[in-house]
Order: sequence, then structure tokens, then C-alpha cells
Amino acid sequence: MIIVAGVGFGYWYLKNYKIKNGGAEGPAAEKVANGEAAARRLEEEKQKCETAENKEECLDDVYVNEALNNLNIDLCGQVASEITKQNCITEIAVRKNDEKICEIQTSQEAKDFCLSLILSGKASEAGDIEACLKVPQESYRDSCFYAIVDEKASRDYCDGLGDLKNKCLNAVIADEAFIKADLSLCEQIPDETNRDDCLAELGSADSDNDGLTNADEKKYGTDPLNPDTDGDGYKDGDEVKAGYNPKGPGKL
Repeated sequence: MIIVAGVGFGYWYLKNYKIKNGGAEGPAAEKVANGEAAARRLEEEKQKCETAENKEECLDDVYVNEALNNLNIDLCGQVASEITKQNCITEIAVRKNDEKICEIQTSQEAKDFCLSLILSGKASEAGDIEACLKVPQESYRDSCFYAIVDEKASRDYCDGLGDLKNKCLNAVIADEAFIKADLSLCEQIPDETNRDDCLAELGSADSDNDGLTNADEKKYGTDPLNPDTDGDGYKDGDEVKAGYNPKGPGKL
């Protein structure tokens, strides 16, 4: 009875272990089975391309779809179109968040684009300005930099960035100026081009939709964030057009 019970328990244990681990051979067998199913599906889809009007394009679509579905970088290598192949590699690299995959790219431009996507994302998430500076493409490098600066939104933070201080202040002060609709803040921006852009863009805007631009608000001394500065029920712009003082009783 003891032997029978032991055999019975052993059978129960093995049966349950196999079920929990994906069948007769556990995870390994399941992986093999999935691979075989993917291979069969790939061949079936490739077969359909035999009658396609553009066989090469059809096959490229098949390889890319299977590559992305299974995150199989090797299938990207089967793609005939160089651009489609590059996009396939980059997409898998991004999905895996693995910049090492970008090294497969044969074009420096494609490699830099792939690396820029991944490195800028990692740097932004970590709030690492120094890592942003290692992003190959300038547009992504700047986007990474400004994303972190925008989150910090502090002049004190900029003060600790050494050579990058002014670049940081350009963004932080401009944001502050637009939030407050305050042209005088634009004048504090270190870089002349950024300063002029802030003055021009903010000055021509109508932040409170009262019919006066922010430059006009500064000229008349009205509140650029209050459409009715004197609270008399008339918009500042309407009062100015009618010749009345938008800051109180009487005419201009």
C-alpha cells in the first residue's frame, strides 16, 4: 500500500507539474511549439505572396508583421526594401528598449535615429540631462533636454547646469513669461534670438481674449490676464476702441 501510494503521488505530482509548466516538457516544449507555429504561419503567409501583384512588397509585409509580432530581429534581415528593413529594426529596438539592437543598422543615419529614440526616452525618464547630451540627433537631443527642464521649471535648477545654464534659462524664463503674459520677463532671457522671439510671439498674442494684444496691454497698463481690468463690464479692447480708459472711468 505504501509503494502504491508513493507511485500514485509521484504520478499526480508529475502530471500537475507538466500541466503547470506548459505540457509534457514544460516551458521549453511550449517555446518550441510556439516557434513551430510561427514558422508554419510564416510559410503560409509567404505562399500567399506567390500570386500577389507585387511579390517582393508582399513578402516584405509578411516578414515585418512576423518580426514585430514575435520581436524577431532576424526576420527584419529578410526584408528586401532597405528603408522598410531599417524601420523594422528600429521598431523592435524601441519595443525592447534596447539600444544595442540599433548597432545592426547598416546606415549611420538609421543607427542614429534608432539610438536617438531610445536614448532620449531613457534620459527623459531618468531626468538625466547629461544623458540627453549623448543623443545623436539634435532634434531629439533638444527635445530630451527641454523635457527635463520643463519638468524642473526652476531657475535654481538652471544655475547648477554650468555651461548649459543659459540654454536652460532661455526655456524656463520664456515659459514663465507666457504663463504670466508678462513681456518684461521676456527681456530677462539671456539669448538675444530667444529673447526677441519671446517678445514678438508673446507681444502679438492676446492672452485674455479681450481684443488687446499683450503689447497693447503693456502700453495701456491693463492686466493681460483679465479681459476687464476695471471691472465695469466692458472688455479692455472694446473700451480702447471706443476711446475710453480701460483702467477706470473717463476717456483715454
